[in-house]
Amino acid sequence: MKSGLWAGAIAGIVAGIVGIIVVTILVATGLSEPVAGSIARWYTSQIGFNLVWGAIFGALYVKFQNQIPGKGILKGLVFGLLIWVIHSIYPATFYTVVASPPWVSFAINWVSGGFIVRALAYGSVLGALYKKE
Repeated sequence: MKSGLWAGAIAGIVAGIVGIIVVTILVATGLSEPVAGSIARWYTSQIGFNLVWGAIFGALYVKFQNQIPGKGILKGLVFGLLIWVIHSIYPATFYTVVASPPWVSFAINWVSGGFIVRALAYGSVLGALYKKE
């Protein structure tokens, strides 16, 4: 796929669906609180936000692809890990250190769910879709 935006958007949609599945499992097992508000609205927002951020990350991937080690899916996984560190670990650290105890649970879910969504789902799909030709 030649466009990093399109590859990123597609990977974002897949990551959004994986995120919904992860949160559903966490809530069903009691490891997370149920989502407040309309479930349908939350599902739509997850896929929408991941689509937009996926496209942005896909554009960044194209810019930095030559500096990322590995090939194909492995290259995407490495990029997904970098995105996970920036997008999950940093904010979760803030919530854990600065905020009150209810935010600690949120931070733990953000980091664990973020790893599955960003590093595994998003990164592997982006690496598979966007190959330098």
